[in-house]
Amino acid sequence: MKVFITSTIDDSMVARAIVDGLREKNVDVFWNASIRPGDNILSRVQQAIDSSDVLLLLLSNTAVKSPWIQTEINLALAAKALDERKRILPVVLEPHVDLGPFLNLYTYADLSNAATFTEDVERLLDVIATPDAPSRFETAYYSERAAMRSALDAEAALLHTERTRHAARTVASERRFAYIWAATSALTAFLASLFTLFAAPLALGNIDLLSIWHWFRGLLPLGALLLLAALCLGLFLSLIIMLLQPPSKLLAYLLQRHSKDVSK
Repeated sequence: MKVFITSTIDDSMVARAIVDGLREKNVDVFWNASIRPGDNILSRVQQAIDSSDVLLLLLSNTAVKSPWIQTEINLALAAKALDERKRILPVVLEPHVDLGPFLNLYTYADLSNAATFTEDVERLLDVIATPDAPSRFETAYYSERAAMRSALDAEAALLHTERTRHAARTVASERRFAYIWAATSALTAFLASLFTLFAAPLALGNIDLLSIWHWFRGLLPLGALLLLAALCLGLFLSLIIMLLQPPSKLLAYLLQRHSKDVSK
């Protein structure tokens, strides 16, 4: 475990007591004295915050007014937002310290009572050495966010299901239209062929139905060819409709785009 401690020079005695106690418990500690001459202070602090498990903020009335301490607090809060496993532990060194709107979300340790300072420090050291135990505010916040995330995932899954069903219904409707068009075209061509076979002899003159029947029997091979031609014509028209119909192409394009979005 690694602990990052932020404090002012005025609070260095308290910080030293906490550092010594943590090191006795074999805890790696980074604080002001860890910065060596020539180091880039901001880079060292950022690296220490990123690599620490516990961010211990020693806050006095002087500290909360320090621009540098506020910078370290902001860096700690940003690191916590990126990594929920980090623990932020504010420590109040004086009465009536204004923690601000963000640190007020965390349960703080109180070392402002001089009479119980030693016992409070020992209790603080035990809290730091304890495995990750988020505050009640963190627990409520993360539980609410997990519930919202589950609700959003369920809504997204439902929307995807509805889109898939709608696309399937649209494709089925397009196919039924193509099949009906093919059948209608073939039937129309066949009826036109029959009409031609019966109307042709009537157009030649006043011929009775028996003569038409004998004439029609003689043309049965030709009728079979015409029927085959009608079926071929119907299939050809259906193929043309399925290839050139704009809604089908548009639907196929939309389905392809939707599939790519879902795969991402």
